[in-house]
Amino acid sequence: MLALANSGTVWLGLSALVFLLVHLPFDKAALSDHCVNPVDSDRACDPAWWLVSLGALPLLMVLTALLAFREAGGLWRLPRLRRSRP
Repeated sequence: MLALANSGTVWLGLSALVFLLVHLPFDKAALSDHCVNPVDSDRACDPAWWLVSLGALPLLMVLTALLAFREAGGLWRLPRLRRSRP
């Protein structure tokens, strides 16, 4: 049951991470001195909107999904195997 409960959290985190990685050129352009649209240089450039909608919000979603997955008992919270001492 735990695996089914965590699958939505994992899906949300991974999709937000892919979205963030795909839109990194826009964030890089927004942080540069001369903002140029990576798709077409004739199109408008809105650095503030790009940084919020294509950078900060997806990053916040990734972090939220990571914390929710960890709180729900994610993979790294499994007990470690210990060596038996002779």
